[in-house]
Amino acid sequence: MSDQAEPGSKAPWGGVQWDIGAMRTLATDIATVSTATDEVVLNFGRVVTRDGAQGMDLLQRIGLRPLTARHLHDMLSKLIAEADARANQPR
Repeated sequence: MSDQAEPGSKAPWGGVQWDIGAMRTLATDIATVSTATDEVVLNFGRVVTRDGAQGMDLLQRIGLRPLTARHLHDMLSKLIAEADARANQPR
């Protein structure tokens, strides 16, 4: 990632001053989502091959309140639309 800072420092991502002292970055190839009445669960993982067999490792599971999930959806939708618009511009 290009947005890196020293451990324990504060980084201004998304308009919020995040304390990144305990931050870790995970590269994932798989993302799934499931819902319950009061929670939206995001699962992030990666494809692995062991002894010739392909499988998946779950790296992170994140539970969100429905309102937080809605905010994430809105932010991702906007960012993806902007990225698509840039990708479709003539160079």
